[in-house]
Parts: sequence; C-alpha cells; structure tokens
Amino acid sequence: MLNRLLRLFQKKQRFDLPFHARLGTEFLVFLTGLMTLLCLLALTASLSLTRLADHWSSGLENNLTIELPSSGQQAVLAAKVLSGLRTVEGVKSAKLMDQAEMNELLEPWLGSGVERMQGLPLPALITVELKTRNDRVMASVRRAVAQAAPAARIDANEGWLADLLNLTAALKLCAILIMLAIGAVTALTVAGAVRSRMAIHHTELELLHTMGADDGYIADQFQRYICMLTGRGILTGFVICMALVAALGALSLNTSTSLPGMRLTLPQFLSLPLCSLLLLGLCAMTARTTVLKVLRAMP
Repeated sequence: MLNRLLRLFQKKQRFDLPFHARLGTEFLVFLTGLMTLLCLLALTASLSLTRLADHWSSGLENNLTIELPSSGQQAVLAAKVLSGLRTVEGVKSAKLMDQAEMNELLEPWLGSGVERMQGLPLPALITVELKTRNDRVMASVRRAVAQAAPAARIDANEGWLADLLNLTAALKLCAILIMLAIGAVTALTVAGAVRSRMAIHHTELELLHTMGADDGYIADQFQRYICMLTGRGILTGFVICMALVAALGALSLNTSTSLPGMRLTLPQFLSLPLCSLLLLGLCAMTARTTVLKVLRAMP
C-alpha cells in the first residue's frame, strides 16, 4: 500500500529528467531505511539511559545508609544515632531497619532460609533520607553520627553511583557519536547517488542548460526526486523502529524498575519522528548541495 501511494505521488510530479528509470534506486531506499532504523535505535537507547540515570539519581542522591557494627550495645547506639540525626537540619527522616526488612535485604544472598539465621551477628542499618544534599548537611550528619557512635560507617552511595552515572554518560556519548556517524554515512550515500544519477543523465543536463534552465531549477528536480526515494526509506525505517520499541517496551514491563527499559516519556517519544524529519532534511540538503556543486564544475 505504501509503495502504491508513493508511485502515485511520483506520477503526479513533473520531472524533466527520465527519473522513471529505476537504475538501482532500491539500494538507496534500502540503505536510508537501514540508516534510519539504526539512528532511531541509538537515539532510543540514549533516551532510555537518560531516564534511567535520572531514576538512579533521584532515588539515591538524597539517601544514606548508616551501619552500626554488631555489639551488645547496638540497640543503645542506634537510639543515640537516631536521636542525633533528628536534630540535624536537612534530615527528612531516619529509620532503623527492622528484622523483616533485614531478612528481605539478605534473602537474595542467603536464600529463603534466612529466617533461621537469627543468631548471626549482623550490623544494624539506619536509612536516612535528606531534604537536600550539600556539604553543610553531610558534615552535620557525619558529626552527629560520630558523636553518637564513633564506630559507625556512613554509606553515602557516592562512589558507586558516580561510577554508574559516568558509565551511562559514556554510553550516551557513544550513542550520539553513532548517530553522527550514521548521518555522515547517509549524506555520503546520497551525494554518491546524486553524482551517479547526474553522470547517467549528463546529456539531458546539457540539453536543459541549452534550453535555458538554471542551476536552481535542475537542483529542484534532483532534490524532489531524492526526497521521494529517501522519504520512502526513512518512513520504512521509522515504522520498523516503532514496532521494535513497542515490543521492547512490552517486554520491559516485567523487568525491575532499576533495569534499563524502552519506556519513554512523551517528549522523548516525539523526538523520534523529529529525528526522522532531520534525516530527511539532511538528505534534501545534501542532494541540492551536490547538484549545485557538480553543475558549477560543468563546462
């Protein structure tokens, strides 16, 4: 159906050059479709990583964990730490993890029989949520914890979270570089296709020049024709990408929220057709620029 509509549209266009001869145009359609698919998938991966990094940051940036070593005074020290934290400005909440929460935390590591290991000397864990994280608040928290329990250890999630965010940033940069490389390959492919077409129709181009057609008129002919071919490929690649994103999104519904998934917000989703239009604009601009450059070099 899509090819029928495109052929109908092509018939209604007026071309002074014999563009109706296919002469390998399927390769250009296939290649632009493939480049569009790869570019949109790279963009989707980059957007998913952005959403995932925001989720990790918002979930852990203002949370701390305080570990009290196992001892006979563990309950007393935990009460002192909680009392001290409640006096710190910037602390939203502080809570001692109960036995059920500890069992849930240890079950992935020790198995379902963790309830039978009640006699293990486990540290006490206090979860702290901050209103906002800054140097002043962190210094106050460390001071309050050190005064109540000098042996306590504060896990601020800073080290591994920074490494994780750096990794996502590097992956996003790779995705952007891939998109730029795809754009460059697409532009070179279109330029090569235009030069090949102009070489094939060299005689017709000279005839149009003799009849008084200027360079802009000829460039319009090639530009419209290339837009029709690449538009077919870009539309095909866009449709396939949407199907893949929908399938991956359905599969990711059953995964943990901490894992990457193809769940995009509406503005992120709208960037996919915008990227497709930018690719079409790149193809049109490349075709016109190439035609004008070749025509200026002609005698």
